[in-house]
Amino acid sequence: MFQNHKTNNLFSAALISLSLTTVTNASAFTINNASPAAKKPSYLPEIFAQGFTAENFYRQGMALLQQKKFKEAEAAFQQAINLSPNYAIAYQSLGIALQQQNKLEEAATAYQKAVKLNSNYVQAYNNLGIVLRKQGKLTEAIAAYQQALKLNPDLAAVHYNLGIALYEQKKLPAAMMALKEAIRLQPELAEGYNNLGLVLYEQGNLTEAISAYQQAVRINPKLATAYTNLGKALQQQGKKDEAIAAYSQATRIDPNLAEAQFNLGNLMKEGGNTQQAIAAYQDAIKRNPNFVQSYISLGDILWNQGNAEAASLQYQEALRLQPFLAPKLNSRIAETNKNIGDRLYQAGKISEAIAKYEIAIKANPNLRESIGVKLAEATYKLAEKSLKQGQIANAINQYQQAINFQPNFPIAYNSLGIALLKDGRKPEAINAWREAIRLDPNLSEAYTNLGNALRSDTSTQPEIQKLQTPKPPTQTPQQKKPGTSKK
Repeated sequence: MFQNHKTNNLFSAALISLSLTTVTNASAFTINNASPAAKKPSYLPEIFAQGFTAENFYRQGMALLQQKKFKEAEAAFQQAINLSPNYAIAYQSLGIALQQQNKLEEAATAYQKAVKLNSNYVQAYNNLGIVLRKQGKLTEAIAAYQQALKLNPDLAAVHYNLGIALYEQKKLPAAMMALKEAIRLQPELAEGYNNLGLVLYEQGNLTEAISAYQQAVRINPKLATAYTNLGKALQQQGKKDEAIAAYSQATRIDPNLAEAQFNLGNLMKEGGNTQQAIAAYQDAIKRNPNFVQSYISLGDILWNQGNAEAASLQYQEALRLQPFLAPKLNSRIAETNKNIGDRLYQAGKISEAIAKYEIAIKANPNLRESIGVKLAEATYKLAEKSLKQGQIANAINQYQQAINFQPNFPIAYNSLGIALLKDGRKPEAINAWREAIRLDPNLSEAYTNLGNALRSDTSTQPEIQKLQTPKPPTQTPQQKKPGTSKK
């Protein structure tokens, strides 16, 4: 199923292969007697009672396909191919089994092998087109469909599939021709009318689009996507009540159809019914937790209401599902989490503040410099608390994090040295105090701590002579932070 997020309509492809692959004349396929003996797979115990023939493996595979045992069917078709490497129909059926397991690259290879062995294999060309389209290879998919139609121009399903690929390439006139031909060949093709309606909608022809959708639901009253699309077109025409009725019918038919609830939310938002819109978007998310646009629209409403924190959560979820939306959403995520972090920091909720600051920096790395100071200070406070509680390992880790956020943080190096010394890591502590002094030659506490650490080592006496504590300078606000010497 293809979902058009721009219009929130649905476009679905038909898979016709299963009904068109039955072997009618097994004798037409030559079995190579020189092929290696088949190794018995665990899935296929009964096939060996029938004999080691490609035809038997093929028929077993078809039975397994009908039972939706796709992995087992794959194994059976592969056994048939092992016994008869030129068995085109087995490659075609193998492609179906692989496709049903979403092994698209392998399925495409199987279909390509089938048409190489039999250049008139219409079904294989059609199914190759379906797989190529799913891979986003629209030009190649269209070529495969066109080749199938060159061989048999009277297959409605292939015209239909061609119309889908052309629609996705935004070749709307060509897509319309393909879909109309599919409908001419199969007048009761409800999906054809639905997708024709989408093309007409894209062209701005709302009246004819509505007519096409109505014809789709007349043919198939259970086609929920057509009701959703009908609602969208009616909404565009300003027919609010009729649009609501169409969306409601869609969700009655398919309770998991999030698109209808999403569009209903848009309708409520346009009418100024904010709370109803929020409820509709939330319901759409409940029906389909992966429906990204619902998170964004819900976030937009919450943002406009001034509820930035709740909006940010919605944007973050949308970004998790579709990272490419980062340029659109990151500025709001960053701004919101920075502001929340500031409030938490002022309230003394240091851990929570750090978490919010980190989200803000991830969303907007340019904030690292401005937020880095606060992150460093917040992490430093946590480290001081850990050190006081005797959690030495935590304190060391947190001092190092603070230094990572703010490399020019001399009192953090001084306190790190104290924690390292308590942990029995005297050489590392000495290095930390030396770095503190390098960053701030007036940091008296660092001189004292370094001198005490070196005093027990006679080889360091010359260095101790140089560590004459300077006269205390006027302390900067940064130097007034915790981190005094521990003797």
